[in-house]
Amino acid sequence: MRGIQQALCRGAVAAFLVVLAGCSSSGEGGSSIQATTTAPEDTSDQLVVILHNDQLDAIRAWLLVEGQRVRLGQVNSNSSETFYYKIPGVRQVRLEFDISLGRRCVTVDRPLGPGENITVRIPSQLTGFPGVCR
Repeated sequence: MRGIQQALCRGAVAAFLVVLAGCSSSGEGGSSIQATTTAPEDTSDQLVVILHNDQLDAIRAWLLVEGQRVRLGQVNSNSSETFYYKIPGVRQVRLEFDISLGRRCVTVDRPLGPGENITVRIPSQLTGFPGVCR
């Protein structure tokens, strides 16, 4: 009887580890597409996104490229970060960000493509943000 209990316990632990490994493999938030903060030698095929965060809290940012969510990363309070994303041609793009312990905001769609740079300032007062916040 004791051998059966040990075998069941080992099986349960093994199953738990398999599930845990599956959950951790997809990365934060389940998004497997990510931009980088490391500048490539050639940016001609990259969309360069420069974010200035004037908020007192950090923000997390994503691009929505024709509905596909691309994780940019975090921008700390009162700082800036540059992100590089290899974009396959001109696409409809919008920026989405959320403020730690706060609101989520999104810009309007805009056609952007390789070799373009966009700069977005997230103001300290969101009433000055040209997008929708909820």
